[in-house]
Amino acid sequence: DSGNEWNTVGYDDSSWVSGVGGVGYETIPADYDALIGLSVFEMFGASESLFLRKSFEIADQEALEGLASLILKMRYDDGFIAFLNGVQVAAANEPAAPSWLSGATQSHSDLLALNSVSFDITASLDQLRVGENVLAIHGLNRGANSSDFLISPLLVAGSSVSVGISPSALRYTAELSLESTGVIRARVLGGGEWSALTEALFVVGKPATAENLVISEIMY
Repeated sequence: DSGNEWNTVGYDDSSWVSGVGGVGYETIPADYDALIGLSVFEMFGASESLFLRKSFEIADQEALEGLASLILKMRYDDGFIAFLNGVQVAAANEPAAPSWLSGATQSHSDLLALNSVSFDITASLDQLRVGENVLAIHGLNRGANSSDFLISPLLVAGSSVSVGISPSALRYTAELSLESTGVIRARVLGGGEWSALTEALFVVGKPATAENLVISEIMY
């Protein structure tokens, strides 16, 4: 290899397995089946860590200077550490001193992992450069014998033109009533600045409890 770190530009990854879409496995195809483009079933029973890299190009200085926001959207089971050109920019459920054998410090359930979580990494725009750039992810599973694993990143850049309030946006100053189950995404405006995007799944109706849910059949 070139001597560079695995998460930087210039590292020789020609011997790595490549694919399109999310990376992961399920011992029995279920929730993640449609999201996994590259299966890494060989991790099962062997490793909690996975490393992936994605190169992308910024055409010229004008294009670089036109960027005003950077959002990393992650579907993950169970944790990750994200790097932009070798610099850590986001993480979830990561150990204090990660190594190539590390696992996630806690689980991130299948239900939560199906919905992408947005991490505002706009503060790391200065890590980008004209030409080749690399988004690298250290994926972390919760136990080598976990029945499933998923890492699916999406990096979204916004221009100075696109940053702001949409003309069709609705401003809420009171409680919001939901009529159906769905994901709510929101930002808070304070001091003239918008907070990072946050999102959560809300279920409308009576949730299942020990009093109203009965297991009537088990398939194995």
